[in-house]
Order: sequence, then C-alpha cells, then structure tokens
Amino acid sequence: MILLSAFGCSLLRSTPTPFGEEVRVVRSLEPIQQRLELADWASASLLLTDIGRIEQPGEAAAFWRMVYRPFVPDLRRVLIVAGVHGNEAAGVESALATIEQLITPHGPGALFDADILPVVNPWGWVHGLGRNPMRIDIDRDFRSFESREARIIRRFLRDKRYDLVIDLREDAEATGFSVHLFGMDATGAAERILAEAVARGFPIEGRPAGPKSGLVSVSSWHLTLLEWLGSVSLPAYARRQVARSVYMIVTPTILPLADRVALQRMAIEVLITEHAAPPEPSPAGGRQP
Repeated sequence: MILLSAFGCSLLRSTPTPFGEEVRVVRSLEPIQQRLELADWASASLLLTDIGRIEQPGEAAAFWRMVYRPFVPDLRRVLIVAGVHGNEAAGVESALATIEQLITPHGPGALFDADILPVVNPWGWVHGLGRNPMRIDIDRDFRSFESREARIIRRFLRDKRYDLVIDLREDAEATGFSVHLFGMDATGAAERILAEAVARGFPIEGRPAGPKSGLVSVSSWHLTLLEWLGSVSLPAYARRQVARSVYMIVTPTILPLADRVALQRMAIEVLITEHAAPPEPSPAGGRQP
C-alpha cells in the first residue's frame, strides 16, 4: 500500500513555477568560459564544445562540454559531471582544475578519454540556486525530463558508453565527506578514497539519518524501485544507461572551499587510477590481461 501510494503521488506532478524577479545575479559565467577557452587553446588534446543552449534572461548560456582525447587508441572512457546544482561551487572548481591538469598530463594515469560537463546548471550557477529557472531539481528529472538540461544530457548520452562516471556534489546538511556507489558490488576504490580522507584529517559523514562510514551503496534493486516510483537521479540514470561504474562524490559545505576541492580532486585521481588508467606493461613487454 505504501509503494502504491508513493507511485500515485509520483504521478501527480505540479506545474513548475518559474523564479521571478526576486532572484539576483551572484556571479558570472565569464571566468569559467575564459578558463575553458584557455585550456582549449593550450592543448591539442582538449576541445571545448557545447551540447546545447540554456535559455535565461538576457541571453542563452552554453551547456559546455570539454573533450579530452590524447590520441591513443583503445583508451578507457570517463565522464565527469559537475554543477548540477548551481549553489555547489566545489564540483565546478574541481572539474575546471581537472581540465587544467590535463593540459600537461604526467604519466600513464592521464591516458584516458574523457568528456567533462563542468556546469550542468549554468542559470543556477549565475544565481547561486540549486534549481533551474523553472524551479526544477535537474538531478531528480531523469524520469520525466521536464527540464531542458536533463533533455540535453539524455540526448548527449544516447549511444555512449563509459568505463567510469563521476558526479561531483556538495551537501549543506552533511557534517562529513561521503562516497556514493550506484548498482555496484565492488567498494574497494570508495574505501580507499575514504581512508585517504581520514588520513588527511577530514571528517567522514556519520549523521544518524545518513551513512555511518561515509560509504553509501545504492543497490540495483533500489535503483529499479526508485525508477518505478518515478524518481531517477542523474547518477542512477548514468548507471542504467551508459556505465557500470558510477560514483557520486559528496563534500560538506561546512568545510572551506579549498578543502572541498582537494577532497574531490583526490577522489577523481583514485577513481581514474582504479577504473580508467591503462594496465602496466608486463615484464615481457606485452600487456597484462
């Protein structure tokens, strides 16, 4: 009965009400665009494109995609997503820092193909708001696709496959760092990320209503149930459609921005080493299986 009630409620969607004149501009997209264009100019392996346009008062904002292709065949593929909520600054900065690091990659760990979506919610970023202009939470819109942002991502991901998807997030209610896995049994990489965070002196999420150890594992049956109830998040959609390894990295906003960015970048490095770095050559000079 509870499930049927929840399902019925999911069907009763209210008409989105757009934000009015009460919202104000708190920052500009121009500095982000400048950094992306500079990275594009500085490296032949980086290409700045856009996968759509987001209408907003005054002008349309580009939905940016940075492509990283180091011109090596048969590399593993990574998708990094940030800025789903416009009031979460660390993910955007971490994505930009990752792009800038790829200008001059060092070592075999950088040998992977990547698509990076640094600002999924450009309107929210400009106004410091978690939702889009129609008050839609983009993250929870991957069943109904009412938002243009979710539709753009759906179109972009069509027929694509990735070895690893990383979604960079923040939580204003959390007291510590956490790693979320979607439909995955292996937890080794997440545990290594959390152990490194502890070694660096950062708090791990452990509030009564949340995870006890900083590790949140969303099972496959739970994903199926949520989809049936009409609640599909961006990482859940990515797990269903394009990748077997999907992680959401969540930093608490109570920490200074520099610490949040450091945690997210550390997590990115661990996950790429685990899932995307090419295998080491065997002693005989061949490739390990």
